[in-house]
Amino acid sequence: MSDSDTTESPPNKRLRLNTESECSESSTSYCRRSRTASPTRHLVLFQANHVIDRQSFTGEKQRPKRLDDLVNLIKNDAIGMGILTQPDWHSIRAYSEQHPDERVLLSDLLNTQRLIDTTGERTNLGVMPPIADLVEIWREANTCEVNGHSEAAWNSEVHSPLLKAALRYSVVNQPGDPRPVKIAHTNMTTAQIIECYSLYQRTKPEKRADRVDFCFYLQPKSQPTKGALSSAAQRSVHGSINHTDYIALLNRPISLSIKTDRKAGLEHMSVWLSAHWDRLDELGADKERLLERAMFLPGIIVQGHTWALVAATQGALLRDRGETIIWTQIPIGSTEGLQGICQIITVLQRLAVWSTDTYWPWLANLTHCQCST
Repeated sequence: MSDSDTTESPPNKRLRLNTESECSESSTSYCRRSRTASPTRHLVLFQANHVIDRQSFTGEKQRPKRLDDLVNLIKNDAIGMGILTQPDWHSIRAYSEQHPDERVLLSDLLNTQRLIDTTGERTNLGVMPPIADLVEIWREANTCEVNGHSEAAWNSEVHSPLLKAALRYSVVNQPGDPRPVKIAHTNMTTAQIIECYSLYQRTKPEKRADRVDFCFYLQPKSQPTKGALSSAAQRSVHGSINHTDYIALLNRPISLSIKTDRKAGLEHMSVWLSAHWDRLDELGADKERLLERAMFLPGIIVQGHTWALVAATQGALLRDRGETIIWTQIPIGSTEGLQGICQIITVLQRLAVWSTDTYWPWLANLTHCQCST
């Protein structure tokens, strides 16, 4: 059997935005404008061509059950419900007694009863990082805001430490945890979508609004699982399990994407998640469409202090093109205060558990990595 018989060909399912191609007479003026169009206008164009649809988490459209189940839990996290274990609260109180000058900063955590988990469920996600670490994240966020720092500074001084802290104390990454995969994060601001998956084609990379800044990825513990993912990646002409050929992620599946952008975050995230679905469609080409449409892809958009959850599901199938539905958005927390930081930590740890317990078994089935489940 030749390589061409076993290697996946790039998908050609969706209408793309070709900002440098020739336009038909009827759309010439619009295409000219699209070369410098705002993010909102690009999203409108994608919606008009049934490539991307936007729905609100609080709208009238019924969310898929898997997404609905997670969203209902995250809504509670987003108001601080049960985000601290009893030991977390006692640690914060002890810290407050040792640092009386910070009691005002800590007052919401110590005096809001609903923040304390009384069910024991919070430990299923992990524990809160040391309060001293969270205070330092708050200080850096305040410095970035007051001094007008760039997104790059926010990423290195605030967002990356917050992500690292959340995962370090996540239950899925603790020694002895029986799950077959761990969850790690990486900065990926230079990672590009492989062109055949991007909604922007024949467009200069620097003009594409299709990148994200961070991701969670699955890190298999066993060699057989690593080998199975590598084999799945090599079935693509691009040699990647993902929709990007970023070398650090060739064999490490992305489970959560994070975009930090005050202006065009939604457009970047929409295009990125649409491309992610294209790659998953390709991986599951021999599976029933129902299997693919039952899952969702989460994303987080960060605008300064504010973090918000979005998600992507598969919508209608139009002329063999998969429409992506972007669900927006649930504010999950803010680095303006310690309660908001604790809410973000809780949601990130919940998404880490979702990545290992829900997304990974689904992806393993899709990619024939049955040895790993």
